[in-house]
Amino acid sequence: CLWLAHRDELISQPEAAARAFLGLPPCADDEPAPDGGAVGVIQGPRDERRATHTLVASVQTLARPGRLERDHGPFALIVVDEAHHARAGSVYERAVARLAGAGPVVLRLTAPAERGDGLPLSGDLFRGCAYRLTVARAIEHGAMCRVEARRVVLPDLCLDRVDGPLNELETELLRAGAAEAVADVVAEHARDRHTLAFACL
Repeated sequence: CLWLAHRDELISQPEAAARAFLGLPPCADDEPAPDGGAVGVIQGPRDERRATHTLVASVQTLARPGRLERDHGPFALIVVDEAHHARAGSVYERAVARLAGAGPVVLRLTAPAERGDGLPLSGDLFRGCAYRLTVARAIEHGAMCRVEARRVVLPDLCLDRVDGPLNELETELLRAGAAEAVADVVAEHARDRHTLAFACL
């Protein structure tokens, strides 16, 4: 299996998962897997392309001049993680086209239903959806927690002042005390829970 990704955590997570699946001990960052081991990584100075089971590769490293032309595989499965970043002519697609060879299964994984630039996730790169996990189904099966909404009211917020770039919205939210108001609600309802916040601040 070749697993293509583009960020550090998207390299380390599948590497750790593959090693756990095979019953192998974790591999420390400063202790690369031996050449020819079951699980290998291609990223920066790590060049473990002889891995016999799973090869996790940074697509940026793999697509460097001279890297793609080397001997890799053969692969029975190629996984493209965060596949909404892939498009015709991208480094992802150059890597897949070069390494697909006689036709391994190519599985593309993505969370967003669409790209940020509005281009569809269809056509030559996506020939169909094998499985879609909706938020409702994830909640039903216990993979996500149920959503409990809390409304945060900002009496001093005046969106009429916002008529331009995002930094104007940031300025107005800060002026109206949005950060403090949200922090108060989190402290009241989720003081003992881990919290993840998305904001323009």
